[in-house]
Order: sequence, then C-alpha cells, then structure tokens
Amino acid sequence: MRKRRAFSTFAALPVSTLRTVARFGRRSLLVALALGGLVGYELVPREDRRILGLLNDLCAKLNQTRDEASFAELDASLRASLVAEISVRSPELGQDLSGLAAVSARARDLLTLPPLSFTLADSEVHVSGDLARVTGNLLVTERGSGEQHRDLRFTEVRLRKSGKVWRIEAVSVEPVRPAEPEARP
Repeated sequence: MRKRRAFSTFAALPVSTLRTVARFGRRSLLVALALGGLVGYELVPREDRRILGLLNDLCAKLNQTRDEASFAELDASLRASLVAEISVRSPELGQDLSGLAAVSARARDLLTLPPLSFTLADSEVHVSGDLARVTGNLLVTERGSGEQHRDLRFTEVRLRKSGKVWRIEAVSVEPVRPAEPEARP
C-alpha cells in the first residue's frame, strides 16, 4: 500500500485540503480479486459436490448397517434420497428392483448377509439442468475373518433434482468382470 498526497474532502469543512491518503496498487487489487475468487470457488457448494456427497453418505450408511437401529437409519436415508419410482439393476439381485418399497425390503438383507463395505471411486458427474448422471466404479468388499473378497463394478446412477435436493431415480450395476491375466513381456 502506497501513501500519496491527494485532495481530500473528508474533512468537516467544505474546503478541499491536500492530505496524505492510502492508495492500493493494481497488483494488490488483482491479488485480492484472485484470492476472493478462489475462496468463493471453494466455499460455494457446486452441484457435483452435492451429488457425490449424497452418494458417499449412502455408502457410509450401507457400511454402518449392522442391526435394527442402524437399518432404521439406513431406511430413513433411502427414503430421503430415492424417488418413489426408483429402479435398481444388478445381476446379483436376480431381478430388477422397482420402487422404493422393493429397494427397502431388499436392503433388509444386509442384516443377514456377511458384512459388506461399499465405496464409490473414480466417479464422474455430468449435470444437465435438473438431471444428472454419475458414472464410476463401485468397490464391494466382503469383510469378516480371513481373506477379504473385493469386486470392482462399473456403476451408473441417474439423479433428478427435486426442489433444491438431488434424488436418485435409477442405479445400474454391471456384472463383475472376469479377471484378466497380467500382461507379460
């Protein structure tokens, strides 16, 4: 910040006087604008962050489901994040699920199966108005004593914005790909 002498009319008198005033340089102004833009970019929630937050929260709820109390929390989260006419397609289900009641009933199976862990990785979000599509890899891990079994599956999730909230309308999980032998020279 440089100090310069300039005419100032901030005095109580109606007469201008020559006083020393603080003046910002162009460089300081540009740095302040750049920092303000960076802070605004990081603090203002973007749609892709909201969508990934919703999906990661659902994965966390699925991972925490162990008993009836945790299932009640999962069921409440499912009802808040899914549209009523949700469709879920996965080869392990044996049939496509359609509707919130069917998804909730199938989620109850988590209480009887070995503990599973769900993680969404390498995801890309494509937003177009009130519709969004997320593609990524879903890592499903069977936890327990002994060796862990992991499956990596390509997954596509379609979402629709309802008011200010994103809701899931369709989930498609591809079958497990057979392991390919490692390439050797």
